[in-house]
Amino acid sequence: MNERHTRRAFLARSVSMAAGAAALPLLGADLGAGLGARVASAHNVSGNKSRAVELYAAMQTNYYLGLAEGSLYNETSPRGKSNPYAYLWPFYEALAGTVDLYGVGAVGKGDVDDRLAGMSRYYRGAKAGYDSYPRSPYGGGGDRYNDDNAWIGRTLIQLHRMNPTTFKVASEVTPLQGALDVYQFLEASWHTSPPFPAYPKPGGVFWIRSDWDRRPDRDRGAGTTGGFAKVALHLHELVGGDAYLVAAKRAYDWTRVNLYRTDNVYADKILPDGSIDWGVWSYNQGVMIGAGMLLHRRTGDATYLEQAVKTADAAIAYFDRYGWYSQPVIFNSLFFRNLLLLHAVKSDKGYYAAAKKFADQVWDDKNIHNQQKHMIKFDARTSAYKLREQAAMVQLYACLAWADDKKDLINLA
Repeated sequence: MNERHTRRAFLARSVSMAAGAAALPLLGADLGAGLGARVASAHNVSGNKSRAVELYAAMQTNYYLGLAEGSLYNETSPRGKSNPYAYLWPFYEALAGTVDLYGVGAVGKGDVDDRLAGMSRYYRGAKAGYDSYPRSPYGGGGDRYNDDNAWIGRTLIQLHRMNPTTFKVASEVTPLQGALDVYQFLEASWHTSPPFPAYPKPGGVFWIRSDWDRRPDRDRGAGTTGGFAKVALHLHELVGGDAYLVAAKRAYDWTRVNLYRTDNVYADKILPDGSIDWGVWSYNQGVMIGAGMLLHRRTGDATYLEQAVKTADAAIAYFDRYGWYSQPVIFNSLFFRNLLLLHAVKSDKGYYAAAKKFADQVWDDKNIHNQQKHMIKFDARTSAYKLREQAAMVQLYACLAWADDKKDLINLA
C-alpha cells in the first residue's frame, strides 16, 4: 500500500471536480432557487438531528466493516474501488460524526467505544501520533499528518468535556490523557532551527511527519498551525499551565503574520523556499476562527473575537463569490463547525443560518444526495461514494443539532 502522495492528489482532484460543478447559491440567497421541490423519496426527513441520524445509518451500512476487521471502515462504497481500509482522515470524519451524535443523544456509548477501538489501529505510540493508514496487522501505517492529529486531539477533548470519566482511548488512557499525548507530538513538529533546517519565516507546524525526507514535510500551513493552537488552548483551560497559552499565542500570531491575506482570509501554507501558497481553503478559515474564539475565551481580549468575526464574514463572502462546491465538503464541514462557535456569542450575525443553508442545499440536491439511500456523492464522474463526504455531512447536521439543543458549542471547537 503506497499512500505517499494521496493527500496532495486528493486536493488536485477536488479542484478539478469543483471546476465542473455548479456553484452553490449564495448562503444569503433563497435556498429554493434553482432546485426542484423536495421529494417524497427523501422520506420527508426534517430536523437536523433526524437528518444526521439517517446519514449516519447509511454510513454504518455502507462503510463500516465491523469488529472482525478492527472496527475500521471502507474508504469508498463499493469497497473494491479503494484500499482495504480508510485512511485516518476519513476515519476521523466518521469518529467526529459519531461523537457529535453522542452529544445529542442520537447514538450510544457503544458506538463511541467502537470508534475509539478503530482509532487505535492507526496509533504509532506514546508521543508518536497517529499514522495515516492502519498499522499491522491491518496495514503498513504511513506518514503522520499533523492536521489529522490535531483533529484527533480536538475530538478527544470534546469527549473529555462531555463526560471526563466515561471513555477510555486505550486501556486506562482517558481522552484528556490522549489529547495531551497528541499535543506533545504536535509540539515536536514546530519549526525551530535546530533540529530542523533553517527555512525562511521560521516557526509554524509542519504538515507531515514523514519517514521519508521530501519537500512536503517542510510545508507549514494555517490548518496545522491553527489546529495546534486550538489543542493548546483547550489544554490551558482544562489542565492549566502558562506554557499552553504561550504556545497557542505563538502559533496564532505566526499564522496571522505569515498567512493572513489583505482580504481578511488566510492563505494555505509556506513552502520550503519561503514562498507562499496563497490558495484559500475553507477549513483553514474555520480553524483560525476557532483559534481566535478560544483565545478570546482564555484571555478576555476582544481583539481575538473581532478577528474571528472579520475572517468569518470575509470567508462567507469569498465562497459565496467563488462557490462552496469549489471546496471539499469535509473542508466546509470543518469551517461550519467552527463558525457555530461564533453563533454562540454573535447570534445576530446569521452564522447558524449560513451553516444550515449549506447543509440543506446538499440535502436537497438530487445530484449529490441519493434520496432513497441517503448516500452522499459530490463527484458525478465516479460511481464510488466516499466515506469522507458522508461523514462530513453527518457532522454538519449533528453540529447544527447541538445548536438546536442549546448545547455548549465550545465542545465543537
